[in-house]
Amino acid sequence: YRLPWLSFVLDAQVRFEPSRALFNTRFGDELDLTGGAIGRLWRHRSFVLNAYVECAGVVESDPHARAVELRGALRLWHPRAQVDLGAGGGLDDAVAAPRFRVFAAVRVPLRHL
Repeated sequence: YRLPWLSFVLDAQVRFEPSRALFNTRFGDELDLTGGAIGRLWRHRSFVLNAYVECAGVVESDPHARAVELRGALRLWHPRAQVDLGAGGGLDDAVAAPRFRVFAAVRVPLRHL
């Protein structure tokens, strides 16, 4: 769903894999679910600042493999480049849930290099 200043995202993915062990946890087939929202916070001339928040989770047969994570980010957009800064963390103690993560990305269209 999309408004002029706010968009919502829903995603579902299925992964089929043979059963495998990691840290006393069994992994195999899984269902990944993600939902989030992105909205414009500020706009000035050719600069736009967006904020993004999402929650992602995994449905597995083993309870210790059911990771849930919450992430958020800011994106400063300009026609010549975009910069993303964000952070996230696990909401449970599943093996694949991070305690904390930070990330950054810079995008420059090839025509501006």
